[in-house]
Amino acid sequence: MYTLESHGFQKFKVPKKNFNYLIEFKNLVENTSNSIINKKQKLNNIHKHNFDKEDFNSFRLKIFNQINNKKNIHEIIFRIYDDLIVSLIGKDICVQKNINFSIQRPFDQQRAPFHKDSPPNSPYEIVVWLPLVNCFKDMSMYLFDIKKSKKIDYFLSKSNGISHDTYAKKNGVCCECKFGELLIFSAPTYHYIPVNSQKDSRWSINCRYKNTFSPNGMKGYLDFFEPLRYSEITKLAIKYEEK
Repeated sequence: MYTLESHGFQKFKVPKKNFNYLIEFKNLVENTSNSIINKKQKLNNIHKHNFDKEDFNSFRLKIFNQINNKKNIHEIIFRIYDDLIVSLIGKDICVQKNINFSIQRPFDQQRAPFHKDSPPNSPYEIVVWLPLVNCFKDMSMYLFDIKKSKKIDYFLSKSNGISHDTYAKKNGVCCECKFGELLIFSAPTYHYIPVNSQKDSRWSINCRYKNTFSPNGMKGYLDFFEPLRYSEITKLAIKYEEK
């Protein structure tokens, strides 16, 4: 059992009471996708639509922009797992302004490199990785015990002919996630996205959260984050200061 406290990452289930919110969000993304390609296509089968390379990158950008421009999008997503986040960082919560979308068709080489978010992000941030389809085997991601970060720093600086994929398979944990499950990991936790060699397309989002009053990273707070929730005490303080 890998836990946030001991390893820097953990898998959770979407609470049953919130599962309908997950369905609603997936439907929003799927309907947005279908409106862009002007065709009904399930998310996991998006590779069956006839894109050329340039058009698919344009499609990714349109999904990103249209979902991020949706009114109250952060609230729509946050209610899927709200209690989990509050239990980890408290009620004063800020969220990264833009939701990141990851869409990889089978054998798509375009993906984020082997990395950790902090620095430049704050080590007090957590990342929620939420799949919108079943992600088995290399449709998911590899996460690495935070206690081994210095060894990974050394590997990435030297490599010695070992590929990132080989290193990840030997030293990482492939965190398979069914639809209805999610991963939460700390910003200093290394992660690696393998090439998807399965028959379905991978769809996921990731959102970053931190306690509003925890230390910021190198990225400016107002440039990258916005308030999402306030505790009762913070609400009281805001009312007092407004007088």
